[in-house]
Amino acid sequence: MDYIQTCTDDESEEELLARTQNGMNLWESLLRTTGGAIVVEIGKTDWARISFEQKKDELIMKKKNDNEKLYIRNTDGDIKELQQLDASTARKTLGVMQCLTGDETAEVDYLLDKIETWSKNVGPSSLNHADTRCAVQTTIGKTITYPLPATALNPTQCAKINSAFLMTALPKSGIVRTAARHLVFSPTAVMGFGYEDIEPVQFADHIMTLLDHGNADTVTGQLTRVLAEGTMVEAGFSGDIFDMPYSKMTWMSHSWLKNTLLCFEDTNLSVKHTLPKLEAWKHNDSFIMERILRSRRFSDIQMDIINKVRMHLKVATLSDITSADGRSFRLEAINVEAFESCSSKRYRWPRTIIPSLQNKKLWNSAIRLAYATQIHNRIDPAFITATWRTTSHPFIGWWFSDLTNAVYERHINGWKKWTMKVDTRRRTRRATHRFVSSESFLPTFQPSWIPITVEYDGNEVLTTGTGLIHTATIEEEETISIWKQQGWIIRRMDLPNDDGKGFSEDIRRNEGSNGGNGVSSISCSDINSGCA
Repeated sequence: MDYIQTCTDDESEEELLARTQNGMNLWESLLRTTGGAIVVEIGKTDWARISFEQKKDELIMKKKNDNEKLYIRNTDGDIKELQQLDASTARKTLGVMQCLTGDETAEVDYLLDKIETWSKNVGPSSLNHADTRCAVQTTIGKTITYPLPATALNPTQCAKINSAFLMTALPKSGIVRTAARHLVFSPTAVMGFGYEDIEPVQFADHIMTLLDHGNADTVTGQLTRVLAEGTMVEAGFSGDIFDMPYSKMTWMSHSWLKNTLLCFEDTNLSVKHTLPKLEAWKHNDSFIMERILRSRRFSDIQMDIINKVRMHLKVATLSDITSADGRSFRLEAINVEAFESCSSKRYRWPRTIIPSLQNKKLWNSAIRLAYATQIHNRIDPAFITATWRTTSHPFIGWWFSDLTNAVYERHINGWKKWTMKVDTRRRTRRATHRFVSSESFLPTFQPSWIPITVEYDGNEVLTTGTGLIHTATIEEEETISIWKQQGWIIRRMDLPNDDGKGFSEDIRRNEGSNGGNGVSSISCSDINSGCA
């Protein structure tokens, strides 16, 4: 049984270790109550800590700390210290050598040792060709293929195991060692020799695992779906997870699922599934990593750095890093500072380190090359995103109401209202975009609101992403602000149905609306309707 505890955001490693010890005590007590016990001997029960430290621009897994200890009662009821393993140390679990880092080196060495032992026993024996073929299928063949559903061996590792195995199996079966491998690995039904190439066998086993557990409410199924979402987030690409060009996505880290997905590139297989795709939040939206990869201007190492900066910002699409109107980069995206976006709220993101100044500059170069014009921070018109899709609405945190001329910020218990501030000391157009917090809350979202982006300026916010805010002069603004926030003095006008002839005649006589056929009566009976 595996017992796993993870650290919460506000929890220290010491607190996690104490919580783990309490959980171990409870687990052991439950086993003892039901007549069981824990075997504490080395090789049977151990524990490892997964923790990281920053070295330059990388997160490195920490070595084990011998000062950290866990204890448990053994079968005799005595308190014993559990063996602590380094996270990079593989352990044998049900015939498979597995490592917390995902490194398959120990499993390859384990299988090569098994093949060597088998070769030493079979090589000098008197087995005939037929008996050797039988032995291959019932002994060493089963040993090699048994762990493949759980392994993620790369093509080089698979070829190494195949070569060691065939070195003895072929001549002992009456087949020359240099026989063409497509004949060796072809079924006997088509005149092949019937040996199994472990690379496609591993791929087939992985497919069966996905089919059996992909939608199932099993531990394996849940882990697979979590791994799939993590793979999509790390890839930063649109489309079906099974149809992506993983061989070109060199920034992807090694995993069981990526190993499987790489194999799909060389097949015509398609998989029907319910795994979600990354969302394009606006019409004409695009995915950052797709666009940068298409430029072919960056090396594999640079693409890896760019993707790490992207994941630090928790963004995936162009709309994530641009203003609400899609015309310019967000300042936080340029400066690589934390900010909220639709993608940051929609997906679960891994912990990352703060990028270095050099890596920030590389990120800036990449997004500018992919999207920008020669004008500072402006987006090329060909890439300006259009209207927001409805799927984005639950993840947009700031909205503007043209009816109240106010900004609304999403909160758990409703919408906080920010009212327009007029600064008569500053005669700039930015003053008309400045809002201050109020104590007013709205319980529900209003369909007439418009998505916006904002920048904080102390206790105030400046809107940066909508062109629908009235930008009058400072002298006009005080009156306009009062009209829009407090209500118009006259809400309804009853005009004569003469196609404007009365107005024209009054203007011609320079009489305005004081008489004649112009507006002779005004009704203020409907104070809640809009001004006509």
